[in-house]
Amino acid sequence: MKCKRVVSLFLTLIMVIGMFSIPVNAEGEIKVLLDGQKLDFDVPPQLIDNRTMVPMRKIFEAMEANVDWNGDTQTVTATKDDITVIMQIDNTVITVKGENITLDVPPQLVDSRTLVPARAVAESLNAKVDWDGTTSTVYITSPNKSLEEIYKYPNPTIDFSNDDGTMSKLHLELRMLFEQTDFPENLFVNSELLKDAFVNDPESFLTYVDNEIWGKSMNTVIIRYMTESDEEFIIKSEEDIYKYLKDISDKYSLHAYQSYEVDTAKLSDDKYMILFSMADIYNCLKVPELDKLLLSNYIAVVYDAKNEKFSYYVLEKSLDGYYAICSINENMEHITHGFIDNNKRAFVENVLLISGK
Repeated sequence: MKCKRVVSLFLTLIMVIGMFSIPVNAEGEIKVLLDGQKLDFDVPPQLIDNRTMVPMRKIFEAMEANVDWNGDTQTVTATKDDITVIMQIDNTVITVKGENITLDVPPQLVDSRTLVPARAVAESLNAKVDWDGTTSTVYITSPNKSLEEIYKYPNPTIDFSNDDGTMSKLHLELRMLFEQTDFPENLFVNSELLKDAFVNDPESFLTYVDNEIWGKSMNTVIIRYMTESDEEFIIKSEEDIYKYLKDISDKYSLHAYQSYEVDTAKLSDDKYMILFSMADIYNCLKVPELDKLLLSNYIAVVYDAKNEKFSYYVLEKSLDGYYAICSINENMEHITHGFIDNNKRAFVENVLLISGK
């Protein structure tokens, strides 16, 4: 009991001083995020001559390009819409829409795998690329999708097949904290700091959401679980707490990239939207039905550049089985605007009407 109370006190101290950020990557790991979602490769990305090289087929197909490989000439041809990209092994010159571009590092074979420069591939398909050296992360942001494109994609899912109830509890607490409190509160409190990134660099805005909002919500829930659990956690250093946070988030699939997918859209000359399609976990949770109310399927953040104002909307399950479209304002007031079908198109169309597009 004494040991548990000491652990609880240490964890509380950690919460108070704000040690929430935890290392996401294993040492030496390079992570590639496309529109906020982590890409999983069968061969890990590698740094070659200070350029991030990734498996050819995976990166092109993740960006919705069709890929052909000519083994005789060792040439890759990728096509998407009106763009054709041609790359050849060990050739620094690539062709994009008929124009030659010279790379610093050519495509190359490594252990029988074709690796290509992530930046060259993404930029050839008109995507934006950023590199964060502190976390060894490549951020790729696709060109703005049309709303019709956004409507095509289903919500992500999470496997709860081995849940003994702990996973349900953690996910429900995390989602409620993030969706109903931490996200809207951070959005309005830090609106002056976030508005420029939201419009001009949405990837940095999403990085802030992933790390500073979702990440802190996640760690708050994990720390609460650790203090309330009968399991013993031996903590002797800051590294120990980081390890427990990472191990628990890995074990129960609590990471941001597993919990939502993100789309950006320009609604008009002065209105921008980022849509969060939340993991569809409602029917997976082993909790009473009433506890799941207010769980959101979608979140839309809209920025009105003309009036320099954010709006925050959610689609929630209601008591009578319908879905309520609601907003949370800068005073953290929860406002219901009506009831609609549970689908992305209906939600976005109603957000447009309510926000006065």
